[in-house]
Amino acid sequence: MTKFVLFLTCIFFVSAAFANIKNDDVIEYLKKTLDHSLSKKDDMVEKWKEKYTTSQDADTENVIELLGYQPPDFLISIASISSFLYEKTGEKKYAEITREIIIEHQGYRKYFPKRFSDRVEYKEGIPVVNWFRSLPQYVDCYLRTKDSGEYSKSDVEKIKESVAASVDIIFMFPEWGAMNRAMLRAESFMAAAVTFPDHPHAKKWKKMAEILASDSIEKWEIEDAQIYHPVWLMPYINYLDMTGRTGVFNSPVMRFYFDYFVSLMAPNRTIPEFGDGRWMDNLHGYYLTLERGAKEYQSSEMKWAAEGLFENICNVFDPNNPEKPKSVWDEPNIGFANLLVMRSKYSDPDLKPVEPHYGSGDMLEEIISKKIVFRSDWSKDATYLMLNYKDEGYYSIIQKNYLKHILAVEEEKMHHGHSDENSICLLMKNGSVLLSDGNYR
Repeated sequence: MTKFVLFLTCIFFVSAAFANIKNDDVIEYLKKTLDHSLSKKDDMVEKWKEKYTTSQDADTENVIELLGYQPPDFLISIASISSFLYEKTGEKKYAEITREIIIEHQGYRKYFPKRFSDRVEYKEGIPVVNWFRSLPQYVDCYLRTKDSGEYSKSDVEKIKESVAASVDIIFMFPEWGAMNRAMLRAESFMAAAVTFPDHPHAKKWKKMAEILASDSIEKWEIEDAQIYHPVWLMPYINYLDMTGRTGVFNSPVMRFYFDYFVSLMAPNRTIPEFGDGRWMDNLHGYYLTLERGAKEYQSSEMKWAAEGLFENICNVFDPNNPEKPKSVWDEPNIGFANLLVMRSKYSDPDLKPVEPHYGSGDMLEEIISKKIVFRSDWSKDATYLMLNYKDEGYYSIIQKNYLKHILAVEEEKMHHGHSDENSICLLMKNGSVLLSDGNYR
């Protein structure tokens, strides 16, 4: 119990030193992380191979059966670092590393489980990368380095085939509605179409991307969950970037979500858990969306909230020294390195943070959010209570009914909503947690 209390104390620790990072520090951290990741690459690949070839673990087998074939996309996260370093430094060695990783990725299809051959999603072929988040990252690696002179015509054809094989399978199971899985599919379709507009399937990819995204563009999200809001909004933002439709940020509906996230901020600079959520999880998604919101709207309040989240991300609980968190900067971390890559694109370093002005009351309105926050002030010692009274609602009912008919869900609602539609999700005072939610599933 004592360790748990110390943990809760430590995750509230923040340091302004993390807020204003120098570009040179970022580059050095990325170089260190890349070197470390490349030294561990073979071991990581061997563990991935074992999972698909010799695993006897029942839980692992169940996950594989549920999710299907999952390529070793951690390699694409490494290539993301090297391609970004090439973009920033111009050093050819980083383009060479990127090329090697994204070209050799095709070769891992030989570990595709043969028992999956009859599954409908693989009717048109085996994916090289996962369309769920990894495909857009894969093409970004290529686009950052395509003019380096490292790619032969044969290389480009291999990359094109890899992209096609990875998105064509989505046609076998599209999902509709203003929710994360539909928007992620739209993002991957559009990433493929924009990168290879001359491919025979490009028009089809683009059309399907537009159809899937149309449910979300300037519309209310049908999900209501702490983890899933950024999972929907991040590909939405990337879709707008790829299609040049950034004017959508001017939509009141789009602006709502950024202000909403700020208004929910707890005294410990996190987003409270509600719906399908896990406290302290996916802070990176909220951080990146708020950085982008701050940049788009020139909002100092969004910048303040983003920096609070970033400081939490930078501090890691250390069970060996619970009174003092470790800094994520101290050790190489692929996930954090990729967050820094995105940060450079989304952040406005010249924008000064200002404490938000929101007081107690409904979080922006009483139809879509259905959250009430009571706060004494915005300090870390504030008294804070968040009440969630969000029901499934009647808006977008066709999309929600669609989910009920196509998802085999045992432990959650179709729209990821909270099981108790009248729940106190977080109560804090003087930096202590007096009541929190029960975690995802």
